Formats: sequence, C-alpha cells, structure tokens
Amino acid sequence: MNTTPSNITLDADALHLQWASGPGQLQADFLRAQCRCTQCRQASVRGGTQHASTPVTLVDASPVGSYGLQLHFSDGHDRGIYPWAYLHELAHRAVADVAREAM
Repeated sequence: MNTTPSNITLDADALHLQWASGPGQLQADFLRAQCRCTQCRQASVRGGTQHASTPVTLVDASPVGSYGLQLHFSDGHDRGIYPWAYLHELAHRAVADVAREAM
C-alpha cells in the first residue's frame, strides 16, 4: 500500500495530509509526543518524556527525500523524522481514538 500523501498542509496546530484512503489530521502536541528520535526514545525508556509540558506548535516541515518529513516544533525540537507510513498509522490511530471517545 502506498502511504505517500498526495497533499500536505501545515498550520501551527496541525499537520493535514491527504492520502488515497482519505484525509488525516495530526495535532502538533500529539506529533511531538510521538517523536521517535534517539533523544525522545531514550527519555521514554527512562520513564519520562522529552517534550515540554506546555503546548507546542508546528513551525515548519522539511521533506526527507521521498521517505517522510522532518518536523520542526516551537519548543526547538527538530530531530524526529516521521516516515509516511508512520504518519499514516498515527492518523488512523487518531481517528480510532476520536471514535472511541465519542462512544
């Protein structure tokens, strides 16, 4: 399955992606919490988090070849690379979470 989105837009609060399977929206705080860079993984293993407890916003996104995006957050963090497949998975997880909360 091709998980490369056909359209990407970014605002301070969210990353908006359009896939063949439909749209996806990922909130900035959620994306920051899902970072899989080495620094964030190490913090997670130690039982903590690497991200700030205050809300963060998306500042920019840089393409990483045809692989995914490097996201830049307002707390200065910009080390995480988010592959298309991972973003697709996160978007589906976010939709499922919203559906569960609505029940």
